[in-house]
Amino acid sequence: MFQKRSRPVRGVMWVAGNVAEAVTQETHSPAAPRAQRRDLVLLLESGMISESEFDQAEDEILRRLSMAGLAGRDARL
Repeated sequence: MFQKRSRPVRGVMWVAGNVAEAVTQETHSPAAPRAQRRDLVLLLESGMISESEFDQAEDEILRRLSMAGLAGRDARL
């Protein structure tokens, strides 16, 4: 009887683990900063953000790259 009750908990834990793994892969992927910068350029070109906002967001992307140790590997943002 205890096993039947623990199945939903194991299912939730499995889903949570998979979500956490996907987030980790996406945030540590060298392609992620390029995609984020591409999106920023589109926002800038469409007038949805200012050049100042673009610069701040781009600096944040570079900061995260540096913290993740990817800045040297992915210097061509």
